[in-house]
Amino acid sequence: MKRFIRLFFKESQNKRTIKPIRTMNSILLVFALILLIMAFLNDTSMNYMGWSMMVLGLIHLLDGIENYLLKESMGPSFGLAAVFCMFSYTLF
Repeated sequence: MKRFIRLFFKESQNKRTIKPIRTMNSILLVFALILLIMAFLNDTSMNYMGWSMMVLGLIHLLDGIENYLLKESMGPSFGLAAVFCMFSYTLF
């Protein structure tokens, strides 16, 4: 089970962060949740779903930029950003 969880969630013990990027990630996450709630309240409107996927792609893009600035591995973050952006494109 731990192996499965580590596949999707990286361990963040003693991870350095850049405070403005963390703040922007938190704001974008709240915005994505609001968009998802609005999508379900409007009979699963695909426009809201697409925008929420785009915001999730932006969150991963910011994570990739943060990892680049901290000189850490940035591949998975940019990959997930591309996947979310392509998925949001199909929902529009």
